[in-house]
Formats: sequence, C-alpha cells, structure tokens
Amino acid sequence: MINSEAFMDVFIQKVVEEVIKRIKNRPKTALVVFSGAAIGFKQAMDSLVKLKNDGWQLKVFLSDEAMHVFTPSYIQENSVREGASTIFPTYGYKVWRGTSSGDGILRNSDDIENYWNYLSANAEAAGTSPEYLGVKDASQLKPGMLAYQDLGGVLNEDGTQSGPDGRIAKTQDYAKLNKSGKTYGFTTKLGAEWKGISFNMMIATSWGGYRQIDVNKITTSSGDMLWTPDSFWEDMFDERNNTTGKYPNLGLDNRISGSVIAPSDFWSISTFRCYIRNLSIGYTLPKAWLSPLKIQSAKLSLTGNNLWDFYNPYPDHYRNMYCGTTSLYPTLRTWSLGVNVSF
Repeated sequence: MINSEAFMDVFIQKVVEEVIKRIKNRPKTALVVFSGAAIGFKQAMDSLVKLKNDGWQLKVFLSDEAMHVFTPSYIQENSVREGASTIFPTYGYKVWRGTSSGDGILRNSDDIENYWNYLSANAEAAGTSPEYLGVKDASQLKPGMLAYQDLGGVLNEDGTQSGPDGRIAKTQDYAKLNKSGKTYGFTTKLGAEWKGISFNMMIATSWGGYRQIDVNKITTSSGDMLWTPDSFWEDMFDERNNTTGKYPNLGLDNRISGSVIAPSDFWSISTFRCYIRNLSIGYTLPKAWLSPLKIQSAKLSLTGNNLWDFYNPYPDHYRNMYCGTTSLYPTLRTWSLGVNVSF
C-alpha cells in the first residue's frame, strides 16, 4: 500500500522526467463543394475552409525503488473549423409562436383563425392576399401543422427584399437557423500505467454549426427503403387522440408540402457533444512469468471504439450520435481483445 507521505516524496523528490509539449499546426485549408442557394445571393460552387489545430501534452513519470513506475498522462488537442460554413449558414423557417401552446403547432380552429388573421393583416398592409405554402384558403390548414413567421416579401428591383406580405414561401421567408457556422472541438486523451497495467481513453468534445432532429417522410414505394418511425413520433399531435402531443402530425405534410417537415427552428437541437471515442486497457505480463517459456514479452489488451455519449440531445434518445435515421449501415460499437507476444 502506498501512503500519501510516501507518494509526495516520490512526487517531489523522485520525479525522473516531466515533459510538457506544446502542439501547434499552422492554419490549413480544405476544399469544400456546396449545393443550394440563398435569396438574392449567387454562391461560388467551391470554397476553402480554414482548419486550425493546436493543443498541449503533459506526462509525468514517477518511480521509486519501493514501488513500480506510475505514469499518468494528459493530452489535449483543440480544433476550429471556419470559412465555408460561416458563409453558408443553415436556413429555414422560424415558427410563429402565437399559437395556444406557444410552440408553433396549430392545435385547434382558434389557432388556425388567429394565424390566418396574422397573415391577413400583413397581406393587407402589403396590398396582397394571404397565402400559406401555396394555399390561399384557411380551410385547407389543419390542426397538427406548423405555423411559420412571415418575414419578407418579393425582391425589389434594387435587390433588396420587401417586408412581410402575408405569404409564406420558401424563397421569401427563410431565415438563418444558426448564428455562426463555425464548429469547435477538442480531444482529451487520458492515460496511466502502473505495475504493468495501462489505461488509455480518448474523449471528444465539440459544438457549433447546426443540428436538428431527423425528420423523414414514411414512403410506401417498392423502390424506397422502408424505415421504422423513430420513437419520438409516439408523442405526435393528433386532433382526437393526442391533443397535447409535442410534435406536429407527420401525415399532414402530404396535404400541404412543407407544413411539417420543412427545415425550421422547431426541429433545432443543441450542437454540443461529448463522448468517449475509444478506450483501451492493457496488462503486460511480468517477465518472471515469461522467462521459463522463453518469451521476451507479452501483453493483453481490451479496446473499445465508438463508445458512450455523455450527452444526447435527441428526444427520447431515439438514435445515437453516430448515425442518422436512414443510415444504410450503422456505426457499430466494437470491443476487441488483443494479445501481443514477442519471442
């Protein structure tokens, strides 16, 4: 057993090596290809993204005649991705929160009436008629659809956009869904060795950019892959069976395209992620055990990859952070046992 006094003696007097290493890479660039467009803006097809990486490393080796070597280590690498994603942020609708539940879901006839009055007032001020995704009659709107904000109208001759005109349209009412397209992250590598036992773990943390809940139509065509609906849809709004449902009615998007699954801030979730990327535990057998067998060294190791997330922003944790709903092949969590023998 190692008491604290002996440990401090080792730490203060018996430190044989201490290494602090600073890691820094000059900014590099990567070529990225984009698709899509924003109103009043013509984009370049290609753009350069700036990549920045830096970090530092700390290792402390402790030894003493009365104890085996104990080697803790800490390595941190930081990264920033900026450039193209800052120029091209994510766009979508902003939901109108004047509904009875304040979440943008039209839940009853009063919500529909109030929303149509909101569009009608804007249309009257702009000298137009109210319209919702191509629909000009309020009776076509159904409880369970999403209400979107009327943010702008058509383009003027000088290239500016006119104000709200009571018409909800993709080309006019999309807004930025994220403040910045930059993504940030750092990787922490922890490790230790003691009496032949080694432990190494890599923890990855990232944030920034944009992330949303997977929203996919359920298709019935024989040429399409059939997917099981994600578990969060169990709390889908239904006018008769679930009037307090948290999510809009997916089936209504077939009535008015974009009334449910169009990109919007309703589906936005946190971009923060922190997870154990890999973990390895090893044991080096004592030479006294190996000498009679004419073996120079032998080490057993257990390694896991794609392990646990400390935080999962997806509702009901219906999916992990590695794969989307419609991924053709999932990213697997793997464990492997290894044996390394030298003669």
